[in-house]
Amino acid sequence: MFHKYRKTTILTIMLLLFLGLSFVYPFIGPEDYGKVYYELDEKANVISKAPYPPSFKNLLGTDLEGRDMLLLLVDGAKFTIITALLIAVLRVILGGIVGILLSMWIPKSLTYFKDFFLTFRYIPTLILAIALMMPVTGRFTGLPYNEILPYQIAVLVIVAFPSAVIFMSDVIEELKTRQFIEVSYLMGASRLHILIKHLLPYVKTYSLLHLVQQFFSTLVLLMHLGIFGLFLGGRTKSGGIGTDPDAPPPPESLSNEWAGLIGQSFNNLLQAPWMVISPMLAFFVLLFITNVIKKEIEESLSSTTVKKKKREKSRTNDINSDLQQTSSFVFIEK
Repeated sequence: MFHKYRKTTILTIMLLLFLGLSFVYPFIGPEDYGKVYYELDEKANVISKAPYPPSFKNLLGTDLEGRDMLLLLVDGAKFTIITALLIAVLRVILGGIVGILLSMWIPKSLTYFKDFFLTFRYIPTLILAIALMMPVTGRFTGLPYNEILPYQIAVLVIVAFPSAVIFMSDVIEELKTRQFIEVSYLMGASRLHILIKHLLPYVKTYSLLHLVQQFFSTLVLLMHLGIFGLFLGGRTKSGGIGTDPDAPPPPESLSNEWAGLIGQSFNNLLQAPWMVISPMLAFFVLLFITNVIKKEIEESLSSTTVKKKKREKSRTNDINSDLQQTSSFVFIEK
């Protein structure tokens, strides 16, 4: 397994180590994220104030309140990665179950399902997510993030549910055209037997690939939502340090998730570009890792499919031979 998925294994271990560091940060890291708003000289005169650009002391710079951006990213990694992974898992499981049911037990309704949701392919997922999230997370509600987050997760699952169903149904429909499936139907095998014995091994592999794809698309969607001010877990009013006292306080992420760090700093892109570039760089690294894993799974799936087709052809020939000896009809190889 390691030789088959070498890159995936190494990158996953690195990701888990970083995720583990994010979980232990509240116990080992500074609560104020190393905040340094003013720097004073020997005479207690202010010589500089936040935000500070990247340096040896703050590798990714600081925000307007003097908090280290690297520490903010480490702390918010668990919210970003775990939430995106949970959304992807729910999409694959729920969409997979419905897709299998439609294809195996009620195939006539599959056409109507695809026709009904065809129009949604022309509506960007981002627009749907914004429309559904804005009434709850588009303003300062004062609700804790553990009450807002379940609603946001449900919205992000729903907006991609039709595509997840169609993906799995297309996989099942393609597999049903294989010779060994057709032979199983002719031999009187039940749908449940065919699903468990023949289709499930393929479904597991395709679901893994689909999971990685959904994780990738979820991360991109979260990044876009952050730019529009829709943060995971909701948002609160900034403390006001480093901002114009006459202006209303800008929004601030409650959980320090990466999309929220981008959104809350986007208006300061010209003043302190590192505040936006740092979380975007973290997103790009995570997207790069996900893309490498996806490509390796696709390559493995492609090579495995070729081998399985050869074995299936041999198995089908054996079944045909047995049927020719025990039945009054003959299978003709095309």
